[in-house]
Amino acid sequence: MQYDVVREMKYILLIAFFGIKTQLFAANEFYINEGIVIVNGAISDTPTLFVNGDITNQNGTFTNQQGEIELKGDWRNFSLNNQYQSTGREVFSGTADQNIYGDWKGLSENAFYDLQIEKTSSTGQYVSLHADVNVKDRLYFSSGFGILRTQPFSRLVYPGSGDYQHTLSVLNEDINAIQGHHISNGSLTKYVEGKLKRAVGVTNADYYFPVGVAPVLTHISMDGMEAVSVRFNQLPNSNALTAFLKEGVTALHNNVVFCDVGTDPSPDMDPFLSCVPGAGLDGIIDRASLVTASALEWSVTPDAVDDYNYRIEVFPGPILNSSVPILNISICGGPFSEVRYLAKDGIQGGDNAGPLSDGAPVWPALAGMRVCPTGNVLTNQHSFSIFRIHGTENNMTELPVEFLNIYAEPVNNQYIQVVWNTATEKNISHYEVERSIDGKSFEYIGQVAGPYGGFSDTPHRYHLDDYHIQPGILYYYRVKNIDFDGSYEYSKIVDARILSEKTISVSEIFPNPSHNGEGGFYVTTPEEIEVTTDIFNMLGQFMGSQHFALPAGKTWIPLSIGNYPAGNYIVRIRLNEEVLSKKWQIQKSN
Repeated sequence: MQYDVVREMKYILLIAFFGIKTQLFAANEFYINEGIVIVNGAISDTPTLFVNGDITNQNGTFTNQQGEIELKGDWRNFSLNNQYQSTGREVFSGTADQNIYGDWKGLSENAFYDLQIEKTSSTGQYVSLHADVNVKDRLYFSSGFGILRTQPFSRLVYPGSGDYQHTLSVLNEDINAIQGHHISNGSLTKYVEGKLKRAVGVTNADYYFPVGVAPVLTHISMDGMEAVSVRFNQLPNSNALTAFLKEGVTALHNNVVFCDVGTDPSPDMDPFLSCVPGAGLDGIIDRASLVTASALEWSVTPDAVDDYNYRIEVFPGPILNSSVPILNISICGGPFSEVRYLAKDGIQGGDNAGPLSDGAPVWPALAGMRVCPTGNVLTNQHSFSIFRIHGTENNMTELPVEFLNIYAEPVNNQYIQVVWNTATEKNISHYEVERSIDGKSFEYIGQVAGPYGGFSDTPHRYHLDDYHIQPGILYYYRVKNIDFDGSYEYSKIVDARILSEKTISVSEIFPNPSHNGEGGFYVTTPEEIEVTTDIFNMLGQFMGSQHFALPAGKTWIPLSIGNYPAGNYIVRIRLNEEVLSKKWQIQKSN
């Protein structure tokens, strides 16, 4: 039995009243306007209600009683006195990107019950949140693709600090409440890009957070999923944790570490790699300076302050992992294979770090933390915060360069300029710049002289211009600072690209929905262009127009319909001869 749901709404109400289980199909849109709809069925391979387009609940009573609702478009749920209730399954399966709007932060209502992402290709695999969303029972990636993004646009164009607008919350405390996600480090699909909150209620079990970032970010190129897991040794009173990835900005309070990692050739001031191969520990403290750090960091926060005891492990993908070069010390024969530290809130080892000490009796003149390498794991931690990987790639008896920052950016869409700023430099001969197209294999492209005499205690700015590039290709860069004695170390990896001659990119409109009628979008263009924005309401009525003359580069285009009523609007964007249309929702506070 097949119905056009918009024309035959009375039949749905009749079916709902008598509790008849059947299959319903909507050609383009399923719309409820203050009515009562009950989807009554059993979850099976065939959906109880299939919508080949959008679902909109405009203050209706919409109930899913153990049925399966599948849609190919966007889902909007706006409730004043009524709500959506579910004990069934909701399946997003469109071949284009889909969106979730409205009121979804409820507990017994206005929440998904069994949210299923069923994407079959990487094209159109995003399901983007335009509001906080709760899932009562399970989040399930049922096909080979799918990314849940907790804001309506990638962080590639986010103008703020790198935080996310919304949160996806899984209310079920079961450790298996999230299923079907990829588990391999650096997976490009089947994860949550943004804030993921999980209820916790089981001790000595790993709560896995399949979180990540868009594979390409401004100045940063990442893998996709960079997961984290938490295991509680004792159950906290706070019943939820929120985890997400952000740019790595948390610095160490002190970057010097002390630990016995091997047998030293002489009992005085030995760095980590000065050891007798294979001899093992000798009781003499060794020292290293941690000068590399991961390009991203993990934010893990609880709902409330409590007395915690937990184990945390991070799972960086290969690109993120390579952003923090690590010294291999397996030759020493001790229990440690590499100088890798997971820091919590800027303290390597977190709560397991010893007090700041002078490393006596061997290192009386240098203060540092007494803590041995932790790898990607911290145990017996008692509070939550920011977690970031740190390391070093040579024996680091002294710090040759203190980098303030490094970045790469296109200039006039003609070449890429690699820029690095230093605070102090010691014994530096010169800098070499290396380039890669895959973030792994690098080649030398040029060098820049170091400070006069090799030493400087004042800030310096260096740059190298790379003209030997092609449009549309993402290039990775790193800077190698070389001492007069031939030793060297690398900076973190950065990236940039120039646009092809005809490439014009337009970001999503944000914020969307807007609560005050103010918003906008970015246009990135390789040349000067004319841009016109026309705004129409959902009846097709023209509401207003703006015209802009844009220079080459990235420009913010403001939109304003602050005096217009709440509702959905269409923004038509004319770029020279190209025309794009984007949906924009306006919400008003009572």
